[in-house]
Amino acid sequence: MWQHVASTNLLYDNKCHHPSSAQFLSNDFYVDDLLSGTTTHEGAFNLQQELTSLLNTVGITLIKWASNHPPFLEIIPTELKKTK
Repeated sequence: MWQHVASTNLLYDNKCHHPSSAQFLSNDFYVDDLLSGTTTHEGAFNLQQELTSLLNTVGITLIKWASNHPPFLEIIPTELKKTK
């Protein structure tokens, strides 16, 4: 429940500064999983950086990153990647 309250406050507080991240926070989470994607590689890199930074402000770390684009996974620390 605290995560829902934290994410709701985070969404409200940051939708002006980070509108795309706020949209992903609002629409692309199911329980505690982010299920999303972008149409460009650059969009994926930007989304990862922005969401990571934004969620870290409330102590939430996104883990189990997965992608069908290997260069994207190269920027993700090993401990944060999805294991097989």
